[in-house]
Amino acid sequence: MSKKTEKFVLGIIPARGASKRIRGKALALLGGKKLLSYAIEEAKKSKLLSEVIVSTESSEIALEAKKLGALVPFKRPKELALDETPMLPVLKQAVIESEKFFSKKVDAVVLLQLTSPFRKARHIDEAVRIFLKGGIEGVVSVSRAKTEPKWMLKKKSGVLEFYEKNDFSASRKQDMKEFFELNGAVYVFSRETVMNSKGYAWGKRIAAYEMDKISSIDIDEPIDLEIANALLRAGLNEND
Repeated sequence: MSKKTEKFVLGIIPARGASKRIRGKALALLGGKKLLSYAIEEAKKSKLLSEVIVSTESSEIALEAKKLGALVPFKRPKELALDETPMLPVLKQAVIESEKFFSKKVDAVVLLQLTSPFRKARHIDEAVRIFLKGGIEGVVSVSRAKTEPKWMLKKKSGVLEFYEKNDFSASRKQDMKEFFELNGAVYVFSRETVMNSKGYAWGKRIAAYEMDKISSIDIDEPIDLEIANALLRAGLNEND
Protein backbone atom coordinates (compact mmCIF):
# COMPACT_ATOMS: atom_id res chain seq x y z
CA MET A 1 0.00 0.00 0.00
CA SER A 2 2.97 2.27 -0.59
CA LYS A 3 1.91 5.86 -1.21
CA LYS A 4 3.77 8.61 -3.03
CA THR A 5 5.00 11.03 -0.39
CA GLU A 6 8.19 13.02 -0.21
CA LYS A 7 9.05 11.40 3.11
CA PHE A 8 8.80 7.79 4.21
CA VAL A 9 6.24 7.97 7.01
CA LEU A 10 5.95 4.61 8.75
CA GLY A 11 2.80 3.73 10.68
CA ILE A 12 3.48 1.24 13.48
CA ILE A 13 0.69 -0.62 15.29
CA PRO A 14 2.03 -2.51 18.32
CA ALA A 15 -0.13 -5.55 19.10
CA ARG A 16 1.12 -7.61 22.00
CA GLY A 17 -0.46 -11.03 22.43
CA ALA A 18 0.22 -11.41 26.14
CA SER A 19 -1.96 -8.59 27.44
CA LYS A 20 -3.22 -9.00 31.01
CA ARG A 21 -5.89 -6.41 31.85
CA ILE A 22 -7.97 -7.43 28.83
CA ARG A 23 -7.18 -10.96 27.78
CA GLY A 24 -6.25 -11.05 24.10
CA LYS A 25 -6.85 -7.30 23.82
CA ALA A 26 -5.75 -6.97 20.19
CA LEU A 27 -8.43 -9.42 19.07
CA ALA A 28 -11.06 -8.30 21.59
CA LEU A 29 -14.38 -7.38 19.99
CA LEU A 30 -15.89 -3.92 19.99
CA GLY A 31 -19.17 -3.65 18.15
CA GLY A 32 -18.50 -7.02 16.55
CA LYS A 33 -15.12 -5.92 15.19
CA LYS A 34 -11.64 -6.57 16.57
CA LEU A 35 -9.67 -3.70 18.10
CA LEU A 36 -6.83 -4.55 15.72
CA SER A 37 -9.21 -4.07 12.82
CA TYR A 38 -10.13 -0.52 13.86
CA ALA A 39 -6.46 0.46 13.97
CA ILE A 40 -5.50 -1.11 10.65
CA GLU A 41 -8.56 0.09 8.73
CA GLU A 42 -8.09 3.74 9.68
CA ALA A 43 -4.32 3.59 9.15
CA LYS A 44 -4.88 2.25 5.64
CA LYS A 45 -7.25 5.14 4.91
CA SER A 46 -4.54 7.64 5.80
CA LYS A 47 -3.26 9.73 2.91
CA LEU A 48 0.11 10.40 4.52
CA LEU A 49 1.30 7.05 5.88
CA SER A 50 3.68 5.46 3.39
CA GLU A 51 3.35 1.99 4.93
CA VAL A 52 1.51 0.41 7.85
CA ILE A 53 3.09 -2.42 9.81
CA VAL A 54 2.07 -4.41 12.87
CA SER A 55 4.66 -5.28 15.51
CA THR A 56 3.73 -8.46 17.39
CA GLU A 57 5.20 -11.58 18.95
CA SER A 58 1.94 -13.47 18.36
CA SER A 59 1.50 -15.69 15.30
CA GLU A 60 -2.28 -15.42 15.69
CA ILE A 61 -2.22 -11.63 15.67
CA ALA A 62 0.26 -11.60 12.77
CA LEU A 63 -2.08 -13.76 10.70
CA GLU A 64 -5.07 -11.56 11.51
CA ALA A 65 -3.11 -8.41 10.70
CA LYS A 66 -2.18 -9.76 7.28
CA LYS A 67 -5.81 -10.66 6.60
CA LEU A 68 -6.73 -7.06 7.38
CA GLY A 69 -4.16 -5.74 4.90
CA ALA A 70 -1.30 -4.72 7.16
CA LEU A 71 2.28 -5.83 6.74
CA VAL A 72 4.04 -7.90 9.40
CA PRO A 73 7.63 -7.82 8.09
CA PHE A 74 9.20 -9.21 11.27
CA LYS A 75 8.32 -11.00 14.49
CA ARG A 76 8.79 -9.04 17.68
CA PRO A 77 11.17 -10.75 20.14
CA LYS A 78 9.44 -12.06 23.26
CA GLU A 79 11.68 -9.95 25.46
CA LEU A 80 10.08 -6.88 23.84
CA ALA A 81 6.57 -8.17 24.52
CA LEU A 82 6.55 -8.23 28.31
CA ASP A 83 4.21 -6.26 30.58
CA GLU A 84 7.06 -4.06 31.73
CA THR A 85 8.52 -3.46 28.25
CA PRO A 86 8.59 0.29 27.41
CA MET A 87 7.36 1.41 24.01
CA LEU A 88 10.61 3.06 22.94
CA PRO A 89 12.66 -0.14 22.35
CA VAL A 90 9.67 -1.61 20.51
CA LEU A 91 9.68 1.34 18.12
CA LYS A 92 13.45 1.23 17.67
CA GLN A 93 13.33 -2.44 16.73
CA ALA A 94 10.44 -1.77 14.35
CA VAL A 95 12.36 1.00 12.60
CA ILE A 96 15.50 -1.12 12.19
CA GLU A 97 13.63 -4.15 10.86
CA SER A 98 11.37 -2.08 8.60
CA GLU A 99 14.33 -0.34 7.00
CA LYS A 100 15.79 -3.74 6.19
CA PHE A 101 12.46 -4.93 4.79
CA PHE A 102 11.70 -1.87 2.66
CA SER A 103 15.36 -1.12 1.82
CA LYS A 104 14.59 2.49 2.62
CA LYS A 105 15.35 4.86 5.47
CA VAL A 106 12.39 5.88 7.59
CA ASP A 107 11.86 9.64 7.93
CA ALA A 108 9.01 9.71 10.43
CA VAL A 109 7.46 7.20 12.81
CA VAL A 110 3.74 7.24 13.61
CA LEU A 111 2.76 5.16 16.62
CA LEU A 112 -0.87 4.02 16.49
CA GLN A 113 -1.96 2.10 19.57
CA LEU A 114 -4.89 -0.24 19.01
CA THR A 115 -6.41 0.92 22.29
CA SER A 116 -7.81 4.01 20.50
CA PRO A 117 -10.61 2.53 18.35
CA PHE A 118 -12.32 5.87 17.66
CA ARG A 119 -9.21 7.47 16.18
CA LYS A 120 -9.92 8.21 12.52
CA ALA A 121 -7.67 8.52 9.47
CA ARG A 122 -8.17 12.29 9.55
CA HIS A 123 -6.73 12.43 13.06
CA ILE A 124 -3.65 10.59 11.86
CA ASP A 125 -3.18 12.86 8.85
CA GLU A 126 -3.81 16.08 10.76
CA ALA A 127 -1.15 15.13 13.31
CA VAL A 128 1.31 14.16 10.58
CA ARG A 129 0.70 17.45 8.76
CA ILE A 130 1.65 19.38 11.90
CA PHE A 131 4.89 17.39 12.05
CA LEU A 132 5.69 17.87 8.36
CA LYS A 133 5.56 21.65 8.74
CA GLY A 134 8.93 21.29 10.46
CA GLY A 135 10.62 22.96 13.38
CA ILE A 136 9.58 20.26 15.86
CA GLU A 137 10.75 16.81 16.87
CA GLY A 138 7.33 15.28 17.24
CA VAL A 139 3.59 15.58 17.70
CA VAL A 140 1.46 13.90 20.36
CA SER A 141 -2.32 13.73 20.49
CA VAL A 142 -3.98 15.15 23.58
CA SER A 143 -7.39 15.94 25.02
CA ARG A 144 -8.43 18.62 27.48
CA ALA A 145 -7.65 17.65 31.06
CA LYS A 146 -10.67 17.41 33.34
CA THR A 147 -8.94 19.30 36.12
CA GLU A 148 -5.87 21.40 36.84
CA PRO A 149 -2.85 19.91 38.63
CA LYS A 150 -3.56 22.16 41.62
CA TRP A 151 -6.77 20.24 42.29
CA MET A 152 -5.02 16.88 42.23
CA LEU A 153 -4.02 15.00 45.37
CA LYS A 154 -1.15 12.74 46.32
CA LYS A 155 -0.76 10.41 49.26
CA LYS A 156 2.22 10.96 51.53
CA SER A 157 2.78 8.89 54.67
CA GLY A 158 -0.82 7.71 54.48
CA VAL A 159 -2.21 11.27 54.36
CA LEU A 160 -3.61 13.16 51.38
CA GLU A 161 -2.10 16.47 50.37
CA PHE A 162 -2.49 18.67 47.32
CA TYR A 163 -0.06 18.00 44.50
CA GLU A 164 0.77 21.70 44.28
CA LYS A 165 0.72 24.43 46.90
CA ASN A 166 -1.73 27.08 45.74
CA ASP A 167 -3.91 29.93 46.87
CA PHE A 168 -7.43 28.65 46.23
CA SER A 169 -9.22 31.83 47.30
CA ALA A 170 -9.73 33.08 43.74
CA SER A 171 -10.09 29.72 42.00
CA ARG A 172 -13.16 29.22 39.85
CA LYS A 173 -13.92 26.51 37.29
CA GLN A 174 -14.32 29.09 34.53
CA ASP A 175 -10.88 30.52 35.33
CA MET A 176 -9.10 27.23 34.67
CA LYS A 177 -6.06 27.44 32.45
CA GLU A 178 -5.67 25.14 29.47
CA PHE A 179 -4.23 21.83 30.58
CA PHE A 180 -3.98 18.72 28.45
CA GLU A 181 -3.40 15.03 28.96
CA LEU A 182 -1.98 12.46 26.57
CA ASN A 183 -4.73 10.34 25.03
CA GLY A 184 -2.47 7.73 23.44
CA ALA A 185 -4.10 7.89 20.01
CA VAL A 186 -1.37 9.33 17.76
CA TYR A 187 2.35 9.88 18.26
CA VAL A 188 4.49 11.25 15.43
CA PHE A 189 8.26 11.45 15.79
CA SER A 190 11.26 11.92 13.54
CA ARG A 191 13.45 8.89 13.08
CA GLU A 192 16.28 10.65 14.88
CA THR A 193 14.11 11.44 17.88
CA VAL A 194 13.11 7.80 18.28
CA MET A 195 16.53 6.28 17.66
CA ASN A 196 18.46 8.78 19.81
CA SER A 197 16.11 8.83 22.79
CA LYS A 198 17.06 6.90 25.90
CA GLY A 199 14.00 7.44 28.06
CA TYR A 200 10.34 8.34 27.96
CA ALA A 201 10.90 12.02 27.12
CA TRP A 202 11.08 11.90 23.34
CA GLY A 203 12.54 15.21 22.31
CA LYS A 204 12.13 18.72 23.65
CA ARG A 205 10.17 20.38 20.84
CA ILE A 206 6.93 18.41 20.85
CA ALA A 207 3.71 19.88 19.45
CA ALA A 208 0.19 18.99 20.53
CA TYR A 209 -2.65 17.72 18.37
CA GLU A 210 -5.92 18.14 20.26
CA MET A 211 -8.72 15.58 19.94
CA ASP A 212 -12.22 15.48 21.41
CA LYS A 213 -13.06 13.30 24.40
CA ILE A 214 -14.96 10.60 22.50
CA SER A 215 -12.26 10.18 19.85
CA SER A 216 -9.76 10.00 22.71
CA ILE A 217 -11.32 7.03 24.49
CA ASP A 218 -8.65 4.54 25.53
CA ILE A 219 -9.36 0.82 25.98
CA ASP A 220 -7.28 -0.13 28.99
CA GLU A 221 -9.68 -2.16 31.14
CA PRO A 222 -12.85 -4.24 30.53
CA ILE A 223 -15.05 -1.32 31.66
CA ASP A 224 -13.58 0.78 28.84
CA LEU A 225 -14.86 -1.76 26.31
CA GLU A 226 -18.34 -1.48 27.83
CA ILE A 227 -18.24 2.31 27.60
CA ALA A 228 -17.00 2.19 24.00
CA ASN A 229 -19.75 -0.28 23.08
CA ALA A 230 -22.34 2.08 24.59
CA LEU A 231 -20.94 4.96 22.54
CA LEU A 232 -21.11 2.82 19.41
CA ARG A 233 -24.73 1.89 20.03
CA ALA A 234 -25.57 5.56 20.50
CA GLY A 235 -23.69 6.51 17.33
CA LEU A 236 -21.56 8.98 19.28
CA ASN A 237 -18.31 7.75 17.75
CA GLU A 238 -19.25 9.02 14.29
CA ASN A 239 -17.09 12.11 14.32
CA ASP A 240 -15.93 12.34 10.71
